Amino acid sequence: MVILKLSNVEKAYLAGIVDGEGSLYIARQEAHGNNGQLKYFYRARVTVANTDIGVLTWLTNTIKVGAFCYPMDSRKEKKGWKDVWQWTLASKAVEEFLEQLLPYLVIKKERATLLIRYRKLINTRTHVYAGHPLTKKEVDTREQIYKEVKELNKKGECNNIAPEV
Repeated sequence: MVILKLSNVEKAYLAGIVDGEGSLYIARQEAHGNNGQLKYFYRARVTVANTDIGVLTWLTNTIKVGAFCYPMDSRKEKKGWKDVWQWTLASKAVEEFLEQLLPYLVIKKERATLLIRYRKLINTRTHVYAGHPLTKKEVDTREQIYKEVKELNKKGECNNIAPEV
């Protein structure tokens, strides 16, 4: 999967969309091996959710990859709330997309750097390569990156101090 080379204007605009409306995360999924041992599988994701279908249509048409999802069900029961649309990017495309946006990202630059780092680890070795399981160091590195991204995405009270204007 190859993302088209984006113009600098497209990169800057997309970075603004991702900074404001996007989510960069690593999903962790549990699985049990043949021996019953618990294992984790990690997947890097970029999502953008918005009530304006035009933004996500433009994004989908510009990037040419990713999944464009119809309205999320969570808001249908809330009277007066608009539908929320979502675009999701996964696998190798995450790395290619974020590498192009990285110089333009402000808010989510650290998360993007971690997702790129994670994808580069995946590119060198999947969870099993030629019958050889990952080493403890490889597993620990993946778990550490997952935890760092999760911490950056943690919800709660904001302790950031607004810059002086």
